[in-house]
Amino acid sequence: MAREDMDRGSSWIKETEGGSQTSGPSKGADMQVSVTLDEQQPLVGGQRADEEVLARWRGRWVFPAWLLVCFSTGPTYVMMRSFVPASLQTIAHELGHPKGHPAAHCRPRGDDCYIYVGGRDVQFTAYVLYMRALYTSIEGLIAIVLMGLADFSNYRKWLMTLSIVMYGALATPFVSQGSKTYGALILMSVLYCLMLCCNTIYTITEGSYIPVFMDMARLAAARDAASAKLGDGVEERTAGEPVNPMLRRGAKVSVLGLIMGNLGSIVAVLVGIIITYSRGKPQAEGYSAFLLTITIAGCATIVLGSVASLGIPAIHGSRFPFDPQENKLITICKFPFRRFMYILRDLTHYREAFKYVVAWVLWNIAYSNFMQLFQLSFRATLGSTADKEYFVWQLMTSVIACVGSLTWMAVFRHFSARRTLRAQTQLLKTCLYAMMAVGVVVNFWGSLGASSRVPIGFKHRWEFWFFQVIYVSTSSAIRSLNRVAYSAMLPAGRENQYFGLEIMLGLATGWSQSLLVSVIQDRTGNARFPYIPNTLLLIVSLGFYYWSDLSHGMLAAGKAELHRAAPQDAS
Repeated sequence: MAREDMDRGSSWIKETEGGSQTSGPSKGADMQVSVTLDEQQPLVGGQRADEEVLARWRGRWVFPAWLLVCFSTGPTYVMMRSFVPASLQTIAHELGHPKGHPAAHCRPRGDDCYIYVGGRDVQFTAYVLYMRALYTSIEGLIAIVLMGLADFSNYRKWLMTLSIVMYGALATPFVSQGSKTYGALILMSVLYCLMLCCNTIYTITEGSYIPVFMDMARLAAARDAASAKLGDGVEERTAGEPVNPMLRRGAKVSVLGLIMGNLGSIVAVLVGIIITYSRGKPQAEGYSAFLLTITIAGCATIVLGSVASLGIPAIHGSRFPFDPQENKLITICKFPFRRFMYILRDLTHYREAFKYVVAWVLWNIAYSNFMQLFQLSFRATLGSTADKEYFVWQLMTSVIACVGSLTWMAVFRHFSARRTLRAQTQLLKTCLYAMMAVGVVVNFWGSLGASSRVPIGFKHRWEFWFFQVIYVSTSSAIRSLNRVAYSAMLPAGRENQYFGLEIMLGLATGWSQSLLVSVIQDRTGNARFPYIPNTLLLIVSLGFYYWSDLSHGMLAAGKAELHRAAPQDAS
């Protein structure tokens, strides 16, 4: 593992990483790397410890248990992403009035609806976006604390389990909020905030298991190569030689994790469809069907998440670096912020990973903003009578997301088999550029609707269905690809902090973009204007993706080593 550059940090920070480290990669023209196991890595130790770790993580039920964890969060995630904002939008619409006519009621369709909040009128859809911008800033603080402390705990698994259980529990009170009053609006807004916070915690801890599975594939290949006498413990390989199954294993784990989450979402939405189509008129029953479905999804998350956590092995964290000159409580409180600054400095030594995480953060902000705008625009454009159709539309979103991820996994695993490291990374980048181009076109299409003289731009039913297919499928594949590529460039043994960094940077900067989108929609009353800055943001992120070099990033992290005869079952 490349660690020489990091030893330049302060002695206090050095202690947090656990002593002396192996030498970093050679920087010669042939780009050779020395392959050794990091003795301080929490996952591995001596040969016997390696075998014990491999036996535990390659157990029969470990990977299925992790997939069940991903499945368990799917129902509540789709509720938080789609149906909680829709419920808030419904209440705001019911309490709102046309601009300049406080005594009148809002029309069933259109954007001319304002609710009196905080001493002034706020456009009813912009209210939901304002809530999201506010809560995103809180999530950023949580991410800073979690990414600083989680890797020093032996309870990462239980932290993930607790966050999932709380995530589901926060969804259960929604069924009791049937009255469309300001009190219900405030309570649901608070629950929405808390759900977003729990989502941050489990997303960081759940995602940090992907590099662990990838490292297990790497260690298994190294063990098999050593037993076949292909190396003597330290191997010299160049970037032009065949790479290990780590990337292919990462693609499998990342994609299947997302697919299981989407399958959980599909099941939850199917339950909602059954509920809403078995009841009365949509304008009378659509809102109550939303609330009942949210509660059922929360209960499913609690039960399945609790059961799945029993099959996941614990990960031993590093010893916490208490300062003998400082009170322990003060050290714990200050440490996440010290750690955050260190991680930022540390990541500059992994420049390609840093450039990639910036691109990922910008893309994720644009993606999240688009999906929020797209879903709220669907209901504002088609009206409250389209609640039944909204359930089916959301079902298609989850199905298409599964298809997109599966298609990318199949394409990548087929064409990357037995290829060199550089060929694999080039294939990754080619897929990424093509799918990013689709996203730019879709956002530009939406921005065309900002003009009242243009008849297109998410103003018709067919546009919502057509662009849902091409945007959601490619975006789901990009999410899978990002997790694989970023995991491959992470320093081994510190997955929580670096996955936390990606999420934290997104939350720390995403609130400003969400606030900008909210202000634009609130001031203009036009739901298509926010697509303009979103299009520009996607173009900027595409530039950062182009700038990053995955091959160099893997070499810097010490993960580009390998052995010519990598076993296929390791992937």
